Amino acid sequence: TIVGRLTVCCYSSLALFFFYFAAFGGCLWSTNCEGDLTISTDPSTSGIISPGASLNVTCRLSGTYHDRSGLPLNFQPSGSKLSALNINVYQQQGLPVKVVNADTFATAQISSFTSEHAGEYSCVYTEFSGATKVVDLRRSLTLSLAEPPNVTKTQSVIHANISSSFQLACESRGNPAPLLQIVRQGQVLSSLPSGRRLVFSEQDLQVGSAGNYECQATNSMGSDSHTIQVIVQTPPTQALLNGAVNVPHTGTLQLSCNASAVPAPRITWTHNGSSLSQNVHTISSSDATFSTLRIRNLTLVHSGRYRCVGENLLGSTQKDATVVVQVPPDAPQAVSVSQVETTAVVLSWTPQFDGNTPITRYHINITNTASSTIRSESTADSSASNVAISGLTPDQKYRFFVQAENAIGRSAFSESSAEIQTNPEAPPVPLNVQVTDIQPVSVVVTWGIPTFSPRQGSLLSFSVLSYQSNNISHSSRILASAPTATSQRVDGLQKGTNYTIVVFSHNRALMSNDSGAAMAKFRTATTVPGAPRLFDPDQVSANSLRLRWAVPSDDGGVAITEWHVQRNTPLFETKVPFNQLQYLFSNLQPGMDYRFEVSAINTNGRGAAANFSITTPTIGAPPQPLLPSVTFSTGQSLQITFPAGSHAVQEFVVRSRAMSSSDGDWTSITVPGSETQACLTNLQPGTNYFVRIAVRTNNLLSPFSPRLPAATNQSGFSAPRLTLLKGGTSILVARPPCSSSQFVVQYRLANSTTWLNTSASSQSVRLVDLHLNSTYYVRVAVLDGQAHQFSAVSAIQTPLFTPESSSSSASLTTGVIGAIAGGCIAVVIIVLVVVVVIHFNRGGKFSHSGQKRGWVDPDKPNGCGWYRDDSFLQQAPNNAGLSSSLDQPANGNLQLQNLDSPPSRPEGRVLYTNVETIRGTKQQSETPQEGKPVVYAHVDAKKTIEQKEALGKSLNLEGDGDGPDPGSAHTGNNGYGEA
Repeated sequence: TIVGRLTVCCYSSLALFFFYFAAFGGCLWSTNCEGDLTISTDPSTSGIISPGASLNVTCRLSGTYHDRSGLPLNFQPSGSKLSALNINVYQQQGLPVKVVNADTFATAQISSFTSEHAGEYSCVYTEFSGATKVVDLRRSLTLSLAEPPNVTKTQSVIHANISSSFQLACESRGNPAPLLQIVRQGQVLSSLPSGRRLVFSEQDLQVGSAGNYECQATNSMGSDSHTIQVIVQTPPTQALLNGAVNVPHTGTLQLSCNASAVPAPRITWTHNGSSLSQNVHTISSSDATFSTLRIRNLTLVHSGRYRCVGENLLGSTQKDATVVVQVPPDAPQAVSVSQVETTAVVLSWTPQFDGNTPITRYHINITNTASSTIRSESTADSSASNVAISGLTPDQKYRFFVQAENAIGRSAFSESSAEIQTNPEAPPVPLNVQVTDIQPVSVVVTWGIPTFSPRQGSLLSFSVLSYQSNNISHSSRILASAPTATSQRVDGLQKGTNYTIVVFSHNRALMSNDSGAAMAKFRTATTVPGAPRLFDPDQVSANSLRLRWAVPSDDGGVAITEWHVQRNTPLFETKVPFNQLQYLFSNLQPGMDYRFEVSAINTNGRGAAANFSITTPTIGAPPQPLLPSVTFSTGQSLQITFPAGSHAVQEFVVRSRAMSSSDGDWTSITVPGSETQACLTNLQPGTNYFVRIAVRTNNLLSPFSPRLPAATNQSGFSAPRLTLLKGGTSILVARPPCSSSQFVVQYRLANSTTWLNTSASSQSVRLVDLHLNSTYYVRVAVLDGQAHQFSAVSAIQTPLFTPESSSSSASLTTGVIGAIAGGCIAVVIIVLVVVVVIHFNRGGKFSHSGQKRGWVDPDKPNGCGWYRDDSFLQQAPNNAGLSSSLDQPANGNLQLQNLDSPPSRPEGRVLYTNVETIRGTKQQSETPQEGKPVVYAHVDAKKTIEQKEALGKSLNLEGDGDGPDPGSAHTGNNGYGEA
C-alpha cells in the first residue's frame, strides 16, 4: 500500500509558513493542527495494475486540528464541522473518475484499469475560514499499467575477428522491470535481476566463442527472448592433401587443396607463379573450403611448383606441391668405342636426361656392317655409362647404338658410334726360318710366307728379333716392312757370341708367337782384337819413359792372351802378359824421336796396333810436371792452377784441345813462371777438353804432362766466392777468375725481388750497409760489350749481432763506436760500459747504418782515423785522435764531442762501434712504443769509474726529425741518458 502521510505544525514564523504551505499545504497561522491525510488503493496494490482491474483510490483524513483559540477540531463523521471538510481526489491526467465523498474520506472508483488510468493520483484537504484557506493538505500516489517483457530486437548477428573482442546488449521493456539474462548453450553468462539493459562482453575471441547467444527477459506478466548469432572470423588455414607428386605423362595430375576460414576463403591456383584458370584446367570445388585441380595429357611442361592460395578479408595462406612429370629418358649421346680387341670392345656413352625417374637399364644394338646383322644386349647396371661387349667376330666392322630405359619407357636409340673394326687373330708364324752367311757381326736370316685365315686378317710385314742366347736383354728388332720379304740381314752383333733369331709375321694388330718353328740359333765368327787405347806416357826423362794402355773394346770375340809392344828405332819387340798394361822403356837417347806401338793378341792372331810418338828431352831439361788442376770454370773459360814444384820455372806452356778433336789440334799459350794460374779463354760452352802443361827452365822444355780432362759450363759463371767482413754488415765479393777488368755484382735480400747493382774493375767488390740477421743472395756477371750473363747465386747470412757486441745486461746492443789514438799502439782495457738510449717522439727520425772504428792500420795513412765498414773516411789531426764531430750521411747526426777531455789525459779515447736502429725491442726495462725507434749505443772507454760522469756527458746523439719534440740529449750521473 502506498500511503501519503504528513504531520504539519503551524508556526507564527512567516517564512516557515510560506515554505510549508507552498510545498505541502497545511494549517494556516490561525490554526494549530495535528493530523494525517492518507491515500490508498483498494484492493491494495504495489502501484502496478493489471489491465481491466477494478479498484478504488481513497483519501482518508484522520487526527486533530486546532483553531486559533487552541480548541481542537474533531474530524469525526458526526463532528460539528464535518460539513466544512473539503476532501477531493484528483487524477493527474484529469481523466474523469467517479468520486465518492464521505465525512472523512473521498474515493475515486475505477471499474476497468487501462493505460489511460495510469498516472499520478493526488488527495487534497482544504479548510477555509470565511474566504481564507486555513488548512491545505496534499498526498499522491502513482499507478501504472502492468506489461509483459518486450525484448528489443535490433541486432541479430555479430561478426568479430579472432583474438579480438565483442559486446552484446540485452534490452527489454516490461512492468514490472524484468529479470534479464544472457544464455549460451543453456549456460547463464550474465544476469540482471531487475532492469532494462544488460551488457555482455568477451575478450581474445577464439573459434569456440562462436555460437548463439540468447537475451531472456522475465516478469510477472510473462517473458520474452531474442537470439544473437556471434560469428568468429578467422584467416584461412590450409592443408595441401598431396604435397609432392610424381606422375607419369600418361596419367592425370590431381591436386587437392583444403582451406578453412570464416568467412569462407577464395581458393586460387598457380603454376610456377602463373595463374591457372578454369577455362584451361579442370578446377572443381565441393564446397568453399575444398578445391581440386585436374590436368590430363601431361608433358614435361606441367612439371614444377603448384601453389594453392586461400584468402579472405582477414588474410591468406598458401601451400605448395612439387609435381614431377615422368617421361621416357632421352637417348644417350657421344657413343664411342675403345680398347678394341679381337672379339671384344669397350663401349662408352654419355647419359642424358633420365625423364625424372632413374634409368633402369641400357639396351645396345650391335650391327655388323658387312653382314647387316643386328645383335642386342642389355646392361644390368643402371648407373653404367660403359660396358664391355664380347662375342664379336675377329676382323669385322661394327657400329653400336645405345638406348636408355626407365620405369616409364625407353628412349630412342642414340646416333651410331664411329665404325670400328675388331682386331684379327694372331697371324701364323713364318715358315722354315734359317740363318746363312754368318759373319763376326752379322748374319742373313731367311723364311717362308705363311697362309692367313679370314679371322687372322692379312699379312702386313715381318720382323726379326735377335738376342744373345744367354742374355735376352741384349736384343734388337729389325722390321722388314715389305709383306713379300723372305730374308733380312742382321748387323750389330758381337763377335763369338751365341744368338737366337726369331722371325714374326704381323697383321694390322698383332704379331705371331715365338714358337720354335720360327727360331734359329747360331754363333757369330771371331776375329783378331782391336787396337788398345794408349795413355800419355809418364815418367818421361832423357833416357826413359813408361808407356801405358787400356784393353780395347773389341777383343775379337776371343779372350786376349798377351800384348805385343814395339819400339821402331832401333827396332825392339817384346810380349807382355795380358794382365800387364804398361811397359818401361829404358836406355833411350836424349833428344831423339821415338815411335812406340802396342797391339793385342788372341787365338786368331795379333790385332791392329796403337802408336805414340815422342821426342825424349835433352840432358838438363826439367822433368815432366804433375797434372794441373781446374779451379774455376765458366761457359767460355777455364782457370788452371799449376802444381807446386821445387825448381825455378821460367815459363809454363799450356796446351788444350777439345776431346772430340785430333792430336794435331792442340792450342798453346805461355804463362810466366811467376804465375800460379792460367786462364784458357774463348772456349765453347758445355764442351769437354784435354789440358796438358810443360815447364821451361834454362830455356829447356820439359815433357808435357799427361792429359787432364776438363769441361766448361753450359753458360755463365760458377757462384761467386763471398767473405763476411768483421762487423757483420759488409760482404767482400771476389772478382770472377778469367774475367775482364770490369764486372757487375747484383745482390738482394732473400725476401725481396729487387736486385741492387754495383760494378768494379778491382779484384773485389765490397757490399756495405747490410742488415744484421738477414740472408743475402749475390751473383756476378762480366761485362762483354752490351750483353752479359749472370752466374749462379751464392747465399750468405749476416749475424744477429756484430762480433764486437757487448755481453752486458743490454744484450741486444748492436755495437761499439770508437777511435784509438793514432801513431800509438795502445792496449784498450774496458773498464766501463755506458749505455745511451735514445727515444724519439712519433714523427722523429734517427737512422745510422754501418759501423765506425778508429784503429791503427799500416796500410792506411799514419795515425788514427775514422773508417766506415773498413773504408777510410777521415784522418785524426796530428795523430791526436778524432775529437771533432763527424756527420754521417743519414737521417740523424751522431756528434762525438770533447772526446779528449779531460785535457790532462790526452791518451783517453772512446771507442764507438755499430750504432744500429732496433725497432720493437725491449731493452733495459724500456718498452718502445710503436713507431718510435729506439737506438742503443754501447760506449767502451779507457776511463776510470770516477770519470764515468764526464764520459757519459761527452756523448751526444741528436735526432733530426719533424716530430713534436725533435729530441735533446741528456744523461744522468751514471752515464745513462735518453733523448
